Amino acid sequence: MIFQKYVSYYQERELKKYNEDQKSQLRKIPAFIINKKDQEEEKESGDPLNAALRELGKYIAVQLHLLDTYRLDQTDLLFQVFEYDNAIYFKKQTLAYLLKTLPFKIETKYFSNSKKSKKQSQEVKIGFIYDTIKNSYLLEAIQDELRRTKGNSKILSNTSIVTDVEFVRFIADAARHDLVLTQHLRPAIWTKSDKSERAAIYAANSITILIAAHYSFTCQDLSSINIRGANIQNGIFSGVDFSGADLSYTNLINLQADHAMLVKTNLRAAKFGVFSDLQHPSPVRCVRFSPDGKYIASGSMDKTVKI
Repeated sequence: MIFQKYVSYYQERELKKYNEDQKSQLRKIPAFIINKKDQEEEKESGDPLNAALRELGKYIAVQLHLLDTYRLDQTDLLFQVFEYDNAIYFKKQTLAYLLKTLPFKIETKYFSNSKKSKKQSQEVKIGFIYDTIKNSYLLEAIQDELRRTKGNSKILSNTSIVTDVEFVRFIADAARHDLVLTQHLRPAIWTKSDKSERAAIYAANSITILIAAHYSFTCQDLSSINIRGANIQNGIFSGVDFSGADLSYTNLINLQADHAMLVKTNLRAAKFGVFSDLQHPSPVRCVRFSPDGKYIASGSMDKTVKI
């Protein structure tokens, strides 16, 4: 993926600025960042520092997602693990050296503890320079988690991504080329036995991603599923059984659902509608109905009329 190549280039460029003593310090990354499986993989592929930095990027991306924020501050566990000291300039600390090797934006603010005291404290916040870089790390973290747990994602079941259009598109694009990812997302939709809120969030996220990836649910049994708040706009659900399903607050605009069964389906506050076929490349100046009400004609500034 192009974003992973960019990160690798950025990382290699920054590491060239470090001497061997600094690199040896970076290799002493605590176990909470890199797990045993990654350590074994890196023994075969090269420097364990590369795996550790990749895990660091994924950790920060996941934390930003779970906390629904753009920046992490010094209250995060990451700062504690690397023995962050509020009294020492951040640029001189180990964590600062480590973060510089990845495409992060680091914001540091210094201030005095009091008017009488000469002691200074600092506030540090870290995030990614681009959302696409964060999304790349987050996608990789989700893929790793799904493979490790065989389809049980705490990341996708903790927070809704339905309104995060860019990330949905990002992960949907990956799903079109990653059959394993698709196979893990599909079972998450069938939550008949699990009535928890987390299961509903996971199901809504999963079906939103699959629809964005142009997956067809034609003639499938989706009875009693709970995808409350999902976005399945433009989805293909011909002949689907939605009996007893919870589709409340779901975006059903332009849905292809001919011959679908909606017996006792919860459609509270669901969004309905279809996109007009009378679309012009130029602004429409007039619209008229036929006397019998069967036809509609539109005239555009491009001098065309559509019926």
